Amino acid sequence: APTEPPAPTEPPTPTQPPAPTEPPAPTEPPTPTQPPAPTEPPAPTEPPTPTQPPAPTEPPPDETLNGSNGDNTLNGGEGDDQLNGFRGNDILRGGNGNDTLTGGVGRDTVVGGNGDDTVNGGRGSDRLFGQSGNDLLLGRPGNDILLGGDGDDTLEGGIGRDRLNGGAGNDVLTGGASIDRFIFNTNQEFQTEDVGVDAITDFSQTPGDIILLDLTTFTAINSQSGTGFSIASEFAAVTDDEAAATSGGVIVYNSENGNLFYNPNGSETGFGSGGQFATLTNTPELEAGDFFLRG
Repeated sequence: APTEPPAPTEPPTPTQPPAPTEPPAPTEPPTPTQPPAPTEPPAPTEPPTPTQPPAPTEPPPDETLNGSNGDNTLNGGEGDDQLNGFRGNDILRGGNGNDTLTGGVGRDTVVGGNGDDTVNGGRGSDRLFGQSGNDLLLGRPGNDILLGGDGDDTLEGGIGRDRLNGGAGNDVLTGGASIDRFIFNTNQEFQTEDVGVDAITDFSQTPGDIILLDLTTFTAINSQSGTGFSIASEFAAVTDDEAAATSGGVIVYNSENGNLFYNPNGSETGFGSGGQFATLTNTPELEAGDFFLRG
């Protein structure tokens, strides 16, 4: 039998074109930024207040203090003072400044203090102390004790049996009339800076002047306390300083120039921990018996 022709196929359904897209909404232009507000200029600063220069200080007043016929205590201040004890057993202290102190008649204690002082004991057996500074100590009549202290001091005993100890520094010691003692003692072992080199101007054996050496300072001396050297070899006299440096003596005197040495290392070269501590300017013929050892 004859076949049926195939059924006709449906044409494909046409596709719809895509829907048109909306154009993007226009963007707003950016908001313009405001320019910053102008800043105020800084307030002008006040110029610094000028500092006033310090007021000039007044120099300390110079005082004059006078005692009476009794026992007075007079104390100076900061200036250059004058203190006069007059009669009585007075105590005078200068304090600071370059003072002039006079004890007067009586057994006075006169202390210079700081500064370059003139310390005058006056009549009587007085105790005079220079302390600091380059001082002048005057014993005058009486059996006085003079202690220079620090500085290059001048000590004059005057009439009477005086004791003079220059202390530290290069001092000038003049005993004056009568029997005087020139004392070398620092209360500790010998050190050149504590003793200095003192000039003894008028040492004389005729009235019996003495050089007193304290054994706590001159520790190399083994002689016993008392007049002279119980060990004779510990004192020697030479005629030049080089010979003194190699001498076997512990205390060595150069009779040519008056130099007096402490020689603790004996015949070894040099003076070891010692050295020159005095010059006897009138170059007497010094002997062992002119010394007194105190210990």
